[in-house]
Amino acid sequence: MLKKFIFNFILVISTYGNTYAQEFASNDSKWVYNHRGFWSYGISQVQFDRDTFINGRLTKIFKKELTLQSRMGGSASTWQMNPVYLQSDNGVVLYSEDAIQFDTLYNFIAKIGTEWSIVNRNIGSRDTLLISILDTFETMISGQKVSGQIARYKFNNFGNRIDTVLKNVGALQHYILPFDELEVAVDGGEGGILRCFYNDIFGAKAFNTGNPEIGYEYDCSKITNVNSEKFVTRNEDFDLSIRDETLFIDNKRTKLAFVDLFDGTGKSLHQQKLASGLNQIDLKKLPFGILFVLIDHSYLSKVFKI
Repeated sequence: MLKKFIFNFILVISTYGNTYAQEFASNDSKWVYNHRGFWSYGISQVQFDRDTFINGRLTKIFKKELTLQSRMGGSASTWQMNPVYLQSDNGVVLYSEDAIQFDTLYNFIAKIGTEWSIVNRNIGSRDTLLISILDTFETMISGQKVSGQIARYKFNNFGNRIDTVLKNVGALQHYILPFDELEVAVDGGEGGILRCFYNDIFGAKAFNTGNPEIGYEYDCSKITNVNSEKFVTRNEDFDLSIRDETLFIDNKRTKLAFVDLFDGTGKSLHQQKLASGLNQIDLKKLPFGILFVLIDHSYLSKVFKI
């Protein structure tokens, strides 16, 4: 029984190997940026929308939502901005704003002294950005070793910026799309410095908390509450969803089933029998991070956050 369990567990994990191997901008990644424009201030939120394939490569589409409040007062308003397209492979992250032309956004395998250029493709602008790696290092976030870089962003028409870039997070003082810094000055674009970040590796993290540039109030603990109900997966026998830190499993079989919950190391966190119909599992006492759902030793859900 143990050998059969291990075989099935590894087999199903390999089925989702492409998802787990995505080293930057996973489906659970979300960024909250500060927005400090001339006429207004607020936040910009960037989060996963859907997967697609462009020129045969897995491409993740991230939607951008901008919330602004006028400096003259009044209530905040929210707008949907143009999405960003990200491709990640072997430490190199490409981005596009039109889903046609892609440029190198990050290169986490680059050595000190490596340089590359990005051209601003927006209509009416011909600025070019030169990115140079000045130094590399390693740090710890939530007990995980993370590689980082000190990068210089040299704009032709906007001066120089020095930034810290972390492998699974991105730039801390910059935007996902560097040229949006120009647009924010006139209350457009993506946002400002990174305020909050979430993924399943690190959980929710706040950055730049002491920076005077942050003016619009936002609680970084909200970053995990992307949806009130998040569907995880479904098949002909089971429907799974999460709501209010509770896992709902609808067993459409007429017989009992057995569920195991595991963390990312394969450690068992919870076991119970599933009756026919709707079952509930309280997730509040389980550790924060990646969770696997194994039903009858042969079915594994997609990864989801708790």
